[in-house]
Amino acid sequence: MTDSSLFSEHWYRVKGLMPALAPDVRVVRHVYRLQPSYILRRASTRSWHRIGLSAYELLAQFNGRRTVEEIWEAGLASQGEAAASQGELITLLGQLHEADLLVVDARLDAEEILGRRDRMRKRDSGQRFMNPLYLRLRLLDPDRLVSRIDRLIPRHCFVYLASATGLLWVFALYSLLPHWDELSAHLGENRYFNPVNVLLLAVLYPVLKVMHELAHALVVKRYGGEVRECGLALLVLVPNPYVDASAANMFASKYQRMLVSAAGILVEISLAAMAALVWLNSTGLVQDAALSVMLIGLVSTLLFNGNPLLKFDGYYLLADWLEIPNLAARSRQYLLGRLATMLGASDDSPITLSDSRERWWLIAYGLLSSVYRVALMFFIAWMISGQYHFFGVLLALHVFVVSLALPAWKAVRFIGRQAQDIRRRVVFIVAVLLCLSTSLAVALPLPKVTVADGIVWLPEQAVLRIAQPCEVTRLYVTPGSEVLAGARLFDCIDDQRRADVLLLEADLRRLDAQRAGLLLSDPVEHQNLVFERRSIQTAYDLAVDRLQQMQVRAGVAGRFLVEGSVELEGRYLAANAVAGYVVPGDNRTIRLALEQEDHVWLRDNTVKVDVLLDGADSSRQAYSSRITRQTPKASHRVATAALTTLGGGDLPAEALEEGVRVQDAVFDLELAWPENASSQAIGSRVRVRFDHGSATLLNRLNVFIRQLWLERESA
Repeated sequence: MTDSSLFSEHWYRVKGLMPALAPDVRVVRHVYRLQPSYILRRASTRSWHRIGLSAYELLAQFNGRRTVEEIWEAGLASQGEAAASQGELITLLGQLHEADLLVVDARLDAEEILGRRDRMRKRDSGQRFMNPLYLRLRLLDPDRLVSRIDRLIPRHCFVYLASATGLLWVFALYSLLPHWDELSAHLGENRYFNPVNVLLLAVLYPVLKVMHELAHALVVKRYGGEVRECGLALLVLVPNPYVDASAANMFASKYQRMLVSAAGILVEISLAAMAALVWLNSTGLVQDAALSVMLIGLVSTLLFNGNPLLKFDGYYLLADWLEIPNLAARSRQYLLGRLATMLGASDDSPITLSDSRERWWLIAYGLLSSVYRVALMFFIAWMISGQYHFFGVLLALHVFVVSLALPAWKAVRFIGRQAQDIRRRVVFIVAVLLCLSTSLAVALPLPKVTVADGIVWLPEQAVLRIAQPCEVTRLYVTPGSEVLAGARLFDCIDDQRRADVLLLEADLRRLDAQRAGLLLSDPVEHQNLVFERRSIQTAYDLAVDRLQQMQVRAGVAGRFLVEGSVELEGRYLAANAVAGYVVPGDNRTIRLALEQEDHVWLRDNTVKVDVLLDGADSSRQAYSSRITRQTPKASHRVATAALTTLGGGDLPAEALEEGVRVQDAVFDLELAWPENASSQAIGSRVRVRFDHGSATLLNRLNVFIRQLWLERESA
């Protein structure tokens, strides 16, 4: 230890103080990764602080009768080179004083004490109101109510409760699995934004969250802690109750602290399991309410409470399990320290590692949590701006300032305090990285390929599609027979059109009868009837043409097959219905549906289209093809259900009375059958690969943002 690190220029200001711990401070020993630590908590202020073993040895001498200088000299005599320096002792005094854990002699003036209290209040207010995604408002002290409820619960019931909870989860999952398809269909109906379901969610959500927070409070109370604060928090503008369970920090057993963190999650999952059993045995409004409880209990647990990348229950559960206190802050400090060291700067706040595994946990958590939180907040801002544009923009600006601009400014200030050679090195490295990343994003071409499922299908002229609703009155060809192109297959007559023809024909006969006697007696009226007859004759010819169009003929040569198992003759067909097919011997096409983000690349630049078919030796071969037809506009209809999840495909869809409807709009494409490719069975599945050439990262980002914006505007 050098003299420069041992002594401090500020020593004269504190060496004569006689510090002592406040009388209501409680000290508990914790062990983190085989390293002892000590937790100090003051009951009156609910403030707490964590110190290491060497600091605790100094703290044991804070009795109010010895000066700081005497304490330091005693430490030098007993610990030698391992003793704390004057700067470290000053830092410890400042931290304990800032946490309001020390009582010192009267030489600290009232102005300093009041200033400290103001700083503590500002810090508390900042923690409560500076984050717009998590605002907290304190309401009352729930300790008396929690104590009363705790007395009603039998002692030592956790083992039995855990066993019952496990059995409940297993039984609910066992009962729900056979009805998984029914549950998926129920969720796919998208009925959760109607007024009834919105009201159910609004009523049930706070009830579940109150039980969630009550579970935290009861576990804290059962292990001897106190819950002195509860209130209302706005989590992404959604009101949520909360309790202050920080008293769990004093529990020496990490498993007790983990149970406090997990209590709310366990309660919500248990409520979701009970709701699943209710859902299986109910109908109507009760079933909808049970499904709402299932969604609240599971979705909120997976996305928020149980997610360790956010500072909620899952985070504290992970930190206690890893035995890494202040996991988020330590990981951030460690990453910044490593970055400063790599740049040649000094690390102002070195992190002492217990073992090598802790290093990798800090690196992994620091990177994942930072990226996830920034991405999540931008996503929430994007979603809010869709409904409330002004608030969404404000939230996005806040995220940009807090998550990007302020860290960048702090980094600039940190670099500015370094030596000149370090500043030059940092500027050079940053400039090189910026140039390199910009060059890669703008100039580096990367291959762009889209792969989609296709169905072996018939050419469009082979599909016997009915344009208008009609009834099949006469069948000219037996199904299963070979027919030639243009052969008359059957008549599909619309009664209304036939009635129109008969009515117009009667009008023509009436006009002819009237005109016959007027040629000599009234030439003017005769001429008027001639003009009227010409108009009706035109309408009659048009009606006859339409009636003749109901004669269905084969578009190609092949085998005539009927759609469905019902006899075709006498069947009523709706508009755009498929009556049958004329299957050619070897003429095939490929039908597929592309989502809108993939179709953007298809529309702008498609270099090559390949169809991947399995050969006789089980090897996959690529055959060149081309696009013969595509719809100009996206729709929710597909050529066949085989492209959707209802038929083994990838597109989410639901079955309706009028056919299959996909969840997201798609473009319908038809490809020519590849030359030299063997014939495949109708309805078999193939893979189609669209080669779009190359695209830079900047082009891809531009397409992604444009498509995202169009989807949001259309929604």
